[in-house]
Amino acid sequence: MSDRDRSAEVSPLYCGEWIRDDDLFVRSGGDPVAFQCVLPEKYAPGGDPVSVSVEGPDILEGGRLSGFSGHSSVVPLGLVVYVSGKELTEEDYGVDAVIEKSIPDTISEIRGVSWHHVRDKIEVRISREAVSSGLTLFEIGEILAARILHDFPVIGRVRVRLITDQETVSEQVQKARRIFEERDRKALSLHDEDVDTFFVCRMCQNACPDHICIITPDHPSVCGTISWTDARAAAKVNPDGPVSGFLKKKCLDPVSGEYEGLNETAEKETAGKVKRIALYDIYENPHTTGDCAEIIAYAAPEEGAGSDSGPAFGLLDRQSGEEASNGLSFEELNGVTAGGKQISGFQGVGFTYLISPKFLQKNRGLRSVCRITESLRERLLPFLPEEAAETVRRIPSGKREDRTEDGKQPENEKKTENEKKTENEKKTENENRKVRLVFDAAPDIINIKGKTIIRFGKPAFRKPDKEE
Repeated sequence: MSDRDRSAEVSPLYCGEWIRDDDLFVRSGGDPVAFQCVLPEKYAPGGDPVSVSVEGPDILEGGRLSGFSGHSSVVPLGLVVYVSGKELTEEDYGVDAVIEKSIPDTISEIRGVSWHHVRDKIEVRISREAVSSGLTLFEIGEILAARILHDFPVIGRVRVRLITDQETVSEQVQKARRIFEERDRKALSLHDEDVDTFFVCRMCQNACPDHICIITPDHPSVCGTISWTDARAAAKVNPDGPVSGFLKKKCLDPVSGEYEGLNETAEKETAGKVKRIALYDIYENPHTTGDCAEIIAYAAPEEGAGSDSGPAFGLLDRQSGEEASNGLSFEELNGVTAGGKQISGFQGVGFTYLISPKFLQKNRGLRSVCRITESLRERLLPFLPEEAAETVRRIPSGKREDRTEDGKQPENEKKTENEKKTENEKKTENENRKVRLVFDAAPDIINIKGKTIIRFGKPAFRKPDKEE
């Protein structure tokens, strides 16, 4: 389809457009699930460079929800993209994750289409106006394929499958999840000290101009999509693209994860707005967060001291439906954390960072986590050694049904003798190592929908009570 034949308007001006409920024609994501996945395949000469298929009803065709009841509905949706190229080698296969990350921005440039997030957590909203102008899923697939061929010259052929059949979506999302898990496992073999080059990703700058994402072997992208090997492949096959490498140079602080080359890159990329980044510290010079965080780590001072380097912190993932210990939902917490600013005590993180031994090591990592969602706990446990797994099993969840209205556990909940013993030992340990935290600036008190959260300045000093 030529540009002249298209019904859709496509422009970067529309990226970030939000489809309001009163103009919503259809949406996907949540329940039933919506997902996207990009897969490399062996290149075969001949044939068309672009192939698009819609499996199930094209829900937009004819300006009505074909095959579905109602006018504005939630429908299942799957997007599987196969890419191949004559010069694409197995060493370059990590580029699939980078193409996958670019899909939301690409499709969101279509007027009347809002496409957010990645993997099996995507959320899609399409307006009535776009559908009435003749937009179809098939056309969305053609626009995406053409953009991939343009942005990634090493790709010579693109096959796009858009799936709306519920049974097929359910079957394919399970395959996609196994692929995502395998990618995550492959990303764990290297560590930051093993390489000389780190990478910077700028794909979220459409929504957060000040944000840069630093990708290292231990620190994946904040969205959780791009590992160090993926970034290396992307920089190789598309040197002028949004991912590029830089020398990490001298390690200035191995505990907090501060590097000379990293600071130079951050200052250059942000025009001096960010001068220092500590990869392994949530309180001093923390990594910035874009609008697509997979998980948010947030300070929870009400839960006590996590370490000498700051209060305990919680972990909240996007899909859990649970709340943070301060009562905020993921969307509310993301509204505070996102935007490309360095906010002490708040940071978006990718899943494989939780598994890394470097995970917020300045703040004692998983040992300082005071709250974790059940879905994240279940996903995390298979990757951890037994000692770390036992630590994670003991962390309370944020499930509302586990607590009464005042946030406490029900009094009639019986505890085993071992649980009581562990709690008493923990209380004694906390009393013996009480820490007073003093910050270099007054904390910001923010009220969101009647809920109060606190954003901290940088920890200035800490003293045990007995020394005061």
